[in-house]
Amino acid sequence: MSELPLKWECVDISTFLYPVTTGVKPFIGKRKYYSTGSINGKAYLNEGEYTFQERPARANRMAEEGDVLQARMQGTDKVLLIDKSLSGQLFSTGFLQFRIIEKTYVSKLLLFFMKSGYFLKQRDEFATGSTQIALTDRGLSNIKLLVPPFNEQLRIVAKLEKLLHKIDACKERLDKIPLILKRFRQSVLSAACSGRLTEDWRKEHNEPEWKDAKIGDYCLDSFYGPRFGREEYVPEGIPTIRTTDFTDNGKIILSRPPCVLIPNEKKGKFLLRKNDLLITRTGSIGKMAIFRENYEAIPSAYLIRFRFKPEVSVDYLFLWLMSPEGQNLLGLGATAVTQPNVNAETIKGMPIPLPSLPEQQEIVRRVEALFKKADAIETRYKKAKAFVDKLTQSILAKAFRGELVAQDPNDEPASVLLERIRAEKQKSQKKVVSIKDRVEKYKPFIPSDLPMAAEEKAPYGNKRKKKRER
Repeated sequence: MSELPLKWECVDISTFLYPVTTGVKPFIGKRKYYSTGSINGKAYLNEGEYTFQERPARANRMAEEGDVLQARMQGTDKVLLIDKSLSGQLFSTGFLQFRIIEKTYVSKLLLFFMKSGYFLKQRDEFATGSTQIALTDRGLSNIKLLVPPFNEQLRIVAKLEKLLHKIDACKERLDKIPLILKRFRQSVLSAACSGRLTEDWRKEHNEPEWKDAKIGDYCLDSFYGPRFGREEYVPEGIPTIRTTDFTDNGKIILSRPPCVLIPNEKKGKFLLRKNDLLITRTGSIGKMAIFRENYEAIPSAYLIRFRFKPEVSVDYLFLWLMSPEGQNLLGLGATAVTQPNVNAETIKGMPIPLPSLPEQQEIVRRVEALFKKADAIETRYKKAKAFVDKLTQSILAKAFRGELVAQDPNDEPASVLLERIRAEKQKSQKKVVSIKDRVEKYKPFIPSDLPMAAEEKAPYGNKRKKKRER
């Protein structure tokens, strides 16, 4: 920060706070243990309870109420303010631990500071390591802390709590949208494949009732994607389509596919045709797409290709297989009673309620129209979520620029807090030196008439040894 707000200070974090070193004093009973992985947003779950002797090697921190813990690994923003329920519990050495001198820095403001981009950018800049990049105690000495006047700290915390509470409430509402959209799409598919969606259309057009059929009744043939040797792959050739090229709505978007050379005499067997249905049989089992492209392509080894008669709509078959009923028969649905079993013969043997071809086409049209509306809502949701996700950092940045609350010229400047901390630390150092001096001056009383084990002439404990030597 090039220019500090009025009466603020920018100091080394280790000079203003007490970075707590690792080490746990022996304790009786069991304590809960929390690692950096225990924290998930506002929720935290302990990884077990341990005695002093049984605790994991990394369980080498014990926190007190008011301490602030921050995950030292690069790329994470996990931070924790210790309350009464967490005080006295064990924490991982994967945390940095800070203790505040009373009435110099508000604990909640330190929590917000360590969530801010101002701190996280410094943490990631000074983090080091080969296998796991993290902020070491040495790197910590480079971190700068922004210190507002104490009364201003209180105003900032009050304002941040109010604003961030609103943002959290907004996030909670937004987080419900994906599940609502998923349930909506499943409801549409269920209604479509049971006849409820086009019941009015069927009556209006005097369409016949649906008949029971099997997918195999309308399947011309099926084909398992071929395997190729390493030497058959070439930089330029015919692309092989993989599951990773499938979108959730059954489209195919190639992403740097492996290519092979195919002899002309095998092209008729291997190449895909328009309206071929592709279903994944291993890995992402049951994921599917319809081939509608204008280029030559081959299904990969993990796909099954189905080709259907013209009197059935492949789009309708796709929708039915994606419906809750179809997914359950594949063993993939939420209420499925069988294990996933995706192979050509199983799929051909699946029963399917089949309307007339015109009604199949009407079902596809109506489902696509409803899904288009759901897609529009999902796009708006993603934009809103991206905005809200950035809003927290924007507010924190504003807070630590001194722009969130009004500044009071009557506030005691932060420089006074610095003087208080220096005095407190000097007092602590003198106390440590005084204790050290007393330890060094202390000489235990040893009566002169007692035999000493260290004496050469009458060794206490060597007498037995000498007797045995005789």
